[in-house]
Amino acid sequence: MLEVSFWSAVLPDNLEAMARPVTYVTFATWAVDGKVHDVKVYFDIGVAAVVDSTATLVSWARGTQGTTNWMRTGAHVQDIFSETNDQPNWGYVYAAFSQDSLATSCIGHAERVRTTFATTGVLPGTDDADAPVPAAPNGPVLAIAHRFPAVGTARLDTTVVVGVDLIYSINYFNQWMPPYWRRNGAEGPDLVAAALADASALQAASQQFDAQLESDLLAKFGPVYQTLCALAYRQSYASTDIVWNEIAGTHWQFLKEISSGSCLSTVDVIYPAAPLYVLMNPDLLYRLMVPLLAYANNDTYVQYNLAWAPHHLGTYPIGNLQPDQQEQMPVEETGNMLIMLAAVAKTKNSTDFVDPRYWPLLYSWGRYLVTTALDPGDQLCTDDFEGPSPHNANLAAKGIVGLEALAMLLALKGDATNASYFHGVAQDYATKWQTLAMDPSRTHYKLGYDLADTWSTKYNLLFHTVLGMDIYPQAVLDLENAYYAKMQNDFGLPLDNRAVFAKTDWEMWAAANMPPQQAQQIFNEIFRFANTTTGRVPFSDWYETNSGDLKGFRCRAVIGGLYSPYLVAKGL
Repeated sequence: MLEVSFWSAVLPDNLEAMARPVTYVTFATWAVDGKVHDVKVYFDIGVAAVVDSTATLVSWARGTQGTTNWMRTGAHVQDIFSETNDQPNWGYVYAAFSQDSLATSCIGHAERVRTTFATTGVLPGTDDADAPVPAAPNGPVLAIAHRFPAVGTARLDTTVVVGVDLIYSINYFNQWMPPYWRRNGAEGPDLVAAALADASALQAASQQFDAQLESDLLAKFGPVYQTLCALAYRQSYASTDIVWNEIAGTHWQFLKEISSGSCLSTVDVIYPAAPLYVLMNPDLLYRLMVPLLAYANNDTYVQYNLAWAPHHLGTYPIGNLQPDQQEQMPVEETGNMLIMLAAVAKTKNSTDFVDPRYWPLLYSWGRYLVTTALDPGDQLCTDDFEGPSPHNANLAAKGIVGLEALAMLLALKGDATNASYFHGVAQDYATKWQTLAMDPSRTHYKLGYDLADTWSTKYNLLFHTVLGMDIYPQAVLDLENAYYAKMQNDFGLPLDNRAVFAKTDWEMWAAANMPPQQAQQIFNEIFRFANTTTGRVPFSDWYETNSGDLKGFRCRAVIGGLYSPYLVAKGL
């Protein structure tokens, strides 16, 4: 029997492990026939993770670090921060294994290395020496072969570490920020050697974390929801990058908007994933927001002159966006930022984590929402792929919840006067919203204030529940949920009346505010999509609810929104 496990130590309480861009591959074997066997396993990895063209010339190297053997490959000429279509063209791929293992290694052209092992059971005795060569079609692989010469009924295993060293991760307005793990001068060999040294302890910790989380998810919502969350966890965190800000002397975090523009730290991509992030490590959620706060506060060379929160910082991995280059979503992003800050504050029961320099900015955002939240006019919202949506009721709800979030922040800060003011405005707007948004049929709330016989998913009411707000009565959710039940298709709940497609994250945000039986129907429908769709790509958040066909988007962080029901159940 051969068991191969691919795992990463994405442990929210272990920053060092989370920040390492490594994956472990563990090979375990044992006999099931009572006999003794001579087992050989082969593993290789190429350069594709760090080159954006098959024509890129690549080279390779090898060495030792303590008791670790390492190999690496990457572009022969490093073009730091060069990327095309979500694919970087800088950095190095590493493969490493322990000198104590019965393993051999070879760096060579894929065809020669693989054919030699397949026909002889051993690797070539020498590395290829013709670097640099094109990355494909017969580029180099880092190959490792491990022999288990006497496999009986006892389980034997060995672990290989695969890592990526980008050297520098982010160019934040001309400040080059290295990965967090490089903060004390570490380099690629140090990365994989440390990861390998910690492998046993981290595997045990990861198994314990997985078991506890899966047990809790199972107990609260059953096996279908548990499986969906297992699919979502690593994908959501994989979009993030923990870096070291040498000027600030602390770590920051950035997010890449994969498959939908490669934007850097898009606020309305962080926001859908916030249920997972605030549950697992609220401090890291704040550190995702800090680069945006600093940008909006004019802490960079760019003079940010907009009255509302920014949409993003630039195109990954470079932050250099001018305010007039933003995709403007004023109420959307301003509400998002205030709501997420309030969520972090609730976990701490304090606002001490907020840099005092940012309070004037937050007050100004509140004043902006006072003028726009009740009716955002003809603004874009996060669902921009559907085009403009004037007088959007769901967007207005976000702005109103954002005002109440600011009131909560200010109450924790001790500013009772302004907290009372913003709460009063939010309460007044929430009352008026119920009239403006009500459909003439009185069976649900509309897509837009001026659009009778329309509907939309009011997912923006999630944090009204999470934060324990009371400006909207429960009757609003009850009315909406009853209408959603009529709109559901075989594969889920459409986003609104304009199309039959769903956003996986927003469905689950809505499900978090549903009665248990109705929420379970949403879980089952999303699972049916994930399990049967012909679009076999990393978990998508955009698909057709009548067929399960993929509409677009893949591998995005927003899938962390699947943790919304768990967030509501567990609370902050």
